Amino acid sequence: LALSCLALLALAPPAPPQDAPRLEFLPPPVKPQDRRLAQGEAIEAYKQAVAIDPDYADAWGALAIGYRYPTNGGSRRLSDPREIRVAAARALALDPDNAEARLALILAYPWFRRWLELEAQLRAFLGDHPKSALGHAVLASLLFGVGRLEAALAAARRAVEIDPMRQAGWIMRVMALSYAGRN
Repeated sequence: LALSCLALLALAPPAPPQDAPRLEFLPPPVKPQDRRLAQGEAIEAYKQAVAIDPDYADAWGALAIGYRYPTNGGSRRLSDPREIRVAAARALALDPDNAEARLALILAYPWFRRWLELEAQLRAFLGDHPKSALGHAVLASLLFGVGRLEAALAAARRAVEIDPMRQAGWIMRVMALSYAGRN
């Protein structure tokens, strides 16, 4: 459940609260089925960006992360580790410290039965990129998934501190608090 939430929200812009005043510059609230469409549009935009400027490392890194949570029209599809590796390799060739490319490579394969290995990789990544809100949110999701609720809560708190507008950190924080019985 936590991984699915992260997948839907990794690239989607945050929706304003229902009671927020409607201002002309605010986009309309994004419905869950529209998040996948927006995510697919983001991937297409990154593809266009790297076609226009093949030396744009950040766009290659964002594309690698996008490939981790791909969509096909309005439906999810399985990610292809080859797509992730190609985009991440290009980003890292241009910028060896590209955080999103490194994170995408860590997440390229399913987590099942790789929890300890993945946690070690994520912690090493966060040692190098301590301000990666997505990295902390992913660590929170992993820790939540194996029942380490207090550690998940700490990682989710850090994700929210870094980027309060990224929904993934808030979702993991609420889930960890709820399951820990600390509403």
